[in-house]
Amino acid sequence: YTSEQSKMGTEVEKEDLQPGDVVFFWTSNPDAVEYQGIYIGDGKFVAARNPENPTSLMNMDSDYFAPRYISARRYFE
Repeated sequence: YTSEQSKMGTEVEKEDLQPGDVVFFWTSNPDAVEYQGIYIGDGKFVAARNPENPTSLMNMDSDYFAPRYISARRYFE
């Protein structure tokens, strides 16, 4: 479902992100969209992780996420 969602809405350039945009990343396969979150501003996004940490605040510029960023979409205007 994450891969399908990454093709819907309007594509947004990283420098044009607004709170509410959905950001997409790969985690284990660079050719696949595997992880998503909701951008909240200032280079941060909220994402679901696991039952122990149902939601977490993440930094898009972290050593982990920065190289794994794929794209962003906007589903509202």
